[in-house]
Amino acid sequence: NRREERELEVRRVPISAPTRKERTQRTRERANHPPPMAAWEMTKERLRQICRDNNMYPHCPELNDVMHLHCKGIADIENLEEYTGLKALYLESNSIEELNGLLHLKQLRCLYMGKNSLYGLAGAACLTALTTLDVSENQVESLEALRGHQCIATLVAHGNRLKDLDGICAMESCPSLATVDLSKNKLVKRECVDFIVAHMGSRLSL
Repeated sequence: NRREERELEVRRVPISAPTRKERTQRTRERANHPPPMAAWEMTKERLRQICRDNNMYPHCPELNDVMHLHCKGIADIENLEEYTGLKALYLESNSIEELNGLLHLKQLRCLYMGKNSLYGLAGAACLTALTTLDVSENQVESLEALRGHQCIATLVAHGNRLKDLDGICAMESCPSLATVDLSKNKLVKRECVDFIVAHMGSRLSL
């Protein structure tokens, strides 16, 4: 009948392939608006799976000294209470806003938090064995949480929102601090440069 003939004609209409210009435009749109990173919750089982996948110790978490958790979409640091032997923790390229869930990591020496969503460093003070801290490309406005830290020797904080003397003066009270990267911040005031040269110039590699 006529209805079936019309449906058959519709099905036979060829679908034209996108032109090169259209394909290029779609590629640009995907690059400018990438899909949001899916959240990855740090459950105990998922942490054990990470250990299994990397030939670590899933059943004796306290024996693991390095943990790689970068590019997971993690929003909150949690369930690391049993990993008391960690000395290096890699959490780059996630969505973490606060340094919580680290209190019990008394042996942690290296913490890598680049490309997250940190606004401050509260929580770093409890990491008394920490010698290296990378918080590059975050939203950090002040280093005050590091005031008086005795062990930190290397601080990578480029690409943040540090902008004045109040935001960086805590470095003066960190006796072991020797290497600092504060590039790509907003430290344009002369007083910031004068402070670094006068108080820390003899022991810093910038």
